[in-house]
Amino acid sequence: MLPGPMLELAKRFEEHAKGMIVPATMFEEFGFNYIGPIDGHDLDSLIPTLQNLKNLKGPQFLHVVTRKGQGYKLAEADPVLYHGPGKFNPAEGIKPAAASKQTYTQVFGEWLCDMAAQDKTLVGITPAMREGSGMVSFEQKFPDRYYDVGIAEQHAVTFAAGMACEGMKPVVAIYSTFLQRAYDQLIHDVALQNLDVTFALDRAPRMRAITIWRSCAVFPTWW
Repeated sequence: MLPGPMLELAKRFEEHAKGMIVPATMFEEFGFNYIGPIDGHDLDSLIPTLQNLKNLKGPQFLHVVTRKGQGYKLAEADPVLYHGPGKFNPAEGIKPAAASKQTYTQVFGEWLCDMAAQDKTLVGITPAMREGSGMVSFEQKFPDRYYDVGIAEQHAVTFAAGMACEGMKPVVAIYSTFLQRAYDQLIHDVALQNLDVTFALDRAPRMRAITIWRSCAVFPTWW
């Protein structure tokens, strides 16, 4: 057993060594023991690691890295296409659908680009739902006004509220079922402040469409 000062020195050395290789320091500052990153597809390493973690005291943070579509080459090559597919033949993969009428999601994407071309204060915000919410073209045409905040619906809504306070016109594109995660932010940060934020709620229940909902009481002239 090392003496107290030596043990503390060894612990600090370990933290700094980790910090040069992996993003451990931030988590350990919060009191977590950071472990990883490890290959989440390597069960021979993952299972023993999880078993060892059960014997450690205090909060543990295990960083596991996985690849979307792992094990199916077609899905690995195009993870977006295979994110939520219907029935298809695994040997042949997903066949391109025949041309059909425009979806509501596509109509929204075109509307967003049209409005952005007319108003430089319009910005698009999405919590990691670019393709599903029809914002691919918007990102390509207006990259400086496109914000993907990752899987953080609460932040997306509050971020939009902050931008609205500064005179911007944010459009938040989000799946209707995921908006419930940010319900408090929707009420307290946007609606009660009567801020000019537009919500495009894709996959609205029963409607199979996009619901465009504005938080402000009066529709502005740019609508």
